[in-house]
Amino acid sequence: MYERARAEKAPLVLATVVATRGSTYRKAGAQMLIGPGGQYEGILSGGCLEGDLAAHAASVLETGTPKMVRYDNRGDDDLLWGLGAGCEGGMDVWLVRLDPAADWEPFATLSRCFEQCERVRYAFVLDSEAAALPVGTTLWVAGGPAPPAGLPDQLTAWLAAQTGDNRRATTTGIVEFGSPRMRLFVASAAVSRELLLIGGGPDALPVVEFGATLGWRVTVADHRPAYADPARFPRARRVLLTTPVELAQHVELARFDAAVVMSHHIATDLAALETLAATPIPYVGLLGPASRRKRLLADLGTATAAKFGARLHAPVGLELGGRDPASIALAITAEIQAHLHGKGHGQTLDRNTAASSLHVMLLAAGRSSRFSSPKQLADIAGRPMLARTLDTVLQLERRHAVTVVLGANAERLEPLVHDAAANVAFNPDHALGLASSIRVGLAQAPFDARGALIALADQVAVTADDLRQLVSRWEQQPDRIVAAQYAGTIGVPAIFPADLFRELAELQGDRGARAVLLRYPERVIAVPMPSAAQDIDTPDDLAVSAPS
Repeated sequence: MYERARAEKAPLVLATVVATRGSTYRKAGAQMLIGPGGQYEGILSGGCLEGDLAAHAASVLETGTPKMVRYDNRGDDDLLWGLGAGCEGGMDVWLVRLDPAADWEPFATLSRCFEQCERVRYAFVLDSEAAALPVGTTLWVAGGPAPPAGLPDQLTAWLAAQTGDNRRATTTGIVEFGSPRMRLFVASAAVSRELLLIGGGPDALPVVEFGATLGWRVTVADHRPAYADPARFPRARRVLLTTPVELAQHVELARFDAAVVMSHHIATDLAALETLAATPIPYVGLLGPASRRKRLLADLGTATAAKFGARLHAPVGLELGGRDPASIALAITAEIQAHLHGKGHGQTLDRNTAASSLHVMLLAAGRSSRFSSPKQLADIAGRPMLARTLDTVLQLERRHAVTVVLGANAERLEPLVHDAAANVAFNPDHALGLASSIRVGLAQAPFDARGALIALADQVAVTADDLRQLVSRWEQQPDRIVAAQYAGTIGVPAIFPADLFRELAELQGDRGARAVLLRYPERVIAVPMPSAAQDIDTPDDLAVSAPS
């Protein structure tokens, strides 16, 4: 659609999800293009909202004025929208016109970077009182054109901080500044994944098709002219007639995210493994039974085979069932997809244990209204409060990556989270109370999460052993609520099973998870945890309760 619009010099509308609430088909950062007449490419809601978004896009095309469209399809209120979507979630979508006179920016830069595999980070200005930064402006935080001159000092400093080596390129969310007030949506553009297939036999055809459908760039290499024929692989980016030994002369091997050896030729597979062992490619798959792997690794020799470490997946593919080429290709691409999204970690995926599907969230979005400064930065035994509590949560074994929910003072707190290699979720509605942060945290849960651990950044006395005790009890009965018991009550940290996620997401105001605990006393397993009684709300609390 974009290339066609450029050829016809026609405007488009770029729709970007900037915030979500509850269960949604896509998350913040997802995008789609909408053209005149309502045609679109890409989806944000699986079909629930696209037609309505096209109607809103028509006014953006006409006026050129950016527009925020907010949906809330949770519960019976969906009927008020007249959409009948039933998606049981909410999202805010930012619509901006891509004008031929402006060379279809910002999408032109996003598209170019995607095609050239360049990483780029951008910010859309959603609200602004800064004269140099009108609403609708796009700032290129990293990888794009330089920011304009005359920006407020606090924004200039923040932009400079984004270039540090400790920044995580996947951070997506809303960042707010004050004096002058500015509200930005910050995200990283999608980077294409690169898959290398060494072997172009008939069973490689569906692997290319599945990979291309997922948006991967697939390169096929084979030493046999009958197989290395571009006409056989119309959806492959490149088809190379080469041996594994000469492969590095044609492509930069280090750029690939995954490689699969599937030539069905022992000598070729051996040469391919020897070539790939010397590369940093994080996922290498080998087609064939375990006996074939043992033979090839023995022929490689101990020193070369050791270079793979946990990178080698052999036999390649998840155990999905089926032995036909399409089933095998699905198993291969499914395992690569899991690896790319951090689900496999070089080991067999475990969907049956409770601990393998525990979503961990640390809430740190509050304004610290009684503390006179951001309490998350308060010194606790020589470290900022948030850094200390985050370190405690990160000591949990067998966990999903921790999500830290930030809101007020996010630009000052975010570096602490990235230094610890945790994920950030921004809560634009943090002023509405704790319930809004719970919703934002739950929105980051993977689809197969069986439970969610909720912890607070200001419970500085809670230890890693305290949290391990909660997880251990929950593993034994994952359909129960496991909560800390202290000072004559029960509360967080606590683990809630997935069937209660919706009720947690429906909490309002400053009502925390305790409301759900009290609603289901028969399901609660109380774990004595005196340390949880110590939270920090005021400077006096810090002086009295903070551990040394």
